[in-house]
Amino acid sequence: MITHSPQTTQSLFDFLEQIGIPTVSKTETVVEVTVCRYATGSYLENHPEFRSELSNLPHRFHRLCVAYSKSLPQNIELQQMEELARKTFLVIEGACINLGYPLTALKLQLGITREGNLAVSEVIDNDALVEQLASQFRIPKQTLVFWRGSESDKLPEMDTLAGLTIERPVISAHKKPTYAMEELERLHTIYPEGGVIIALVGMSNGLGPILSARTDWPVISVCTTANEHPEDVWSNLRMPSDVPNLTVLSAKNALLAAFDILGQKNPAIYAYRRLAIEELDK
Repeated sequence: MITHSPQTTQSLFDFLEQIGIPTVSKTETVVEVTVCRYATGSYLENHPEFRSELSNLPHRFHRLCVAYSKSLPQNIELQQMEELARKTFLVIEGACINLGYPLTALKLQLGITREGNLAVSEVIDNDALVEQLASQFRIPKQTLVFWRGSESDKLPEMDTLAGLTIERPVISAHKKPTYAMEELERLHTIYPEGGVIIALVGMSNGLGPILSARTDWPVISVCTTANEHPEDVWSNLRMPSDVPNLTVLSAKNALLAAFDILGQKNPAIYAYRRLAIEELDK
């Protein structure tokens, strides 16, 4: 494992702090945590059961493998340490993937802040990948647009995520198509790194199809009246050519689909979704 230079450590800590991961320097290490995505190196030597004779590809853990290399302090909960370690790895993994590199494993040193909170005090990797890439880690400026045809269409609840700005236009594409196109161009101008539009529309959906024909951003339509009037769904499904409107009946699932798309560029959103997905394997 390779310890990073002070410049790399500062760049990495600034990046982690943007996402809400606490960091601390010049503190006594409370515990060391090794987090693995792939079974390679010393981990594979200690766990030969993950070695495959049928493939040259290393075994990939769908749920991150976490191990502690020091005795655990009694005043810190195991769940708290594991959650911080997993989130830290996933954020750095997402940043590396954005640059075209898989992250194999990290050793994290966790310490205590002056306020008594657990924080990351050191990040060590075995192949200097983070050392080479940390200065390029960044959070893009993206938007998630909850576009409604009327104020009566309800918005789904969501957590705040780094780099993601929420826009909430209320413009009917049926009644005010010119205004709708002007708003779409405004969004394109403000967010050159892209976004996802969730069109929350009841009755006849003209909004989602019109927007999807005029933008290269993904547009996901949610038929908000589907439970009371199932026939309303048809205006979300049968599209002419060059109208790539997507339809999801559940607003919650539409939100998760949007996160999956945005997370391809945003490490904070990538980590948010991966953490939830991997929890399914507990």
